[in-house]
Amino acid sequence: MTEQKVRTEDVLTACRTGRFDVRAWRVDAMRIEVGVFVEQTILLVVAGKGRFVSGDRDSVPVAADRIILCPADCCYRLTAEVPLDVLVVRIDGVRFGRSADFGKDTDRGCILLRMTSPLREYTHCLACCLAAGMEDDAFVRLKVCELLYLLRVCYPESVAVALEAGKKRDMDFVRLVERNWNKVRNKAELAAVAGLSIFHLGVKFRESFGKPPYQWLTERRCEAIYQRLVYGRETFRKIGADFHFRSAQHFNDFCKKHFGATPGVIRRTGGNRVVAVDVETV
Repeated sequence: MTEQKVRTEDVLTACRTGRFDVRAWRVDAMRIEVGVFVEQTILLVVAGKGRFVSGDRDSVPVAADRIILCPADCCYRLTAEVPLDVLVVRIDGVRFGRSADFGKDTDRGCILLRMTSPLREYTHCLACCLAAGMEDDAFVRLKVCELLYLLRVCYPESVAVALEAGKKRDMDFVRLVERNWNKVRNKAELAAVAGLSIFHLGVKFRESFGKPPYQWLTERRCEAIYQRLVYGRETFRKIGADFHFRSAQHFNDFCKKHFGATPGVIRRTGGNRVVAVDVETV
């Protein structure tokens, strides 16, 4: 069996069994997006310019005609210097065969690639199809299959290894947390939503996120509040209510503790006075 045939069979098997999502993502100029790619994720940069950070690694410049291969559980920070248009391809439930050796090195991090001519044509076509509303499951499955095949053919195997399985996690628990973290006030309420004791919630969090629930929830809350203060137009009362603060004073105290300034100062200065988040570990 030739290597080319092994590649093709691996991709076809993956596309029959995997779960996929493809969407267009626009990041406005001077905006910062922070989060976690739970599944293996491929970013196809259509237009714009910015910088991308994976975990604690140095930032790298991104621009049109670039591809970013992100393994599962990838923490990211994307800053747009000019508006960025990105196609986001999420891949879940896939186990590739021996020709790619996927999953060998979970500390490899993201890999930045320059698009070859076939990938540029593919990206342009996919963007046009999404703009036309072609987003049904059959279409997505076909297009992801095509993308994986092009990546495997156009780039060496050592590069394709970036699309790895990542560490094993309880994906149902991760999705439950991602859906509900901003709907609860504390870890006790999240434990109730998950149907767990507070002790077992802590165990699951350390297994899935590598940190205790209080720390993770506070970090996510800080990131979301900061984004809305600096880039949003909502009133402070609305932001405080959305994040379950008891009063305006409670919200002010939270911002002074974690950002070093009141909400008004943060908005007026565009976050220039914000200091590093101080999160207590519990």
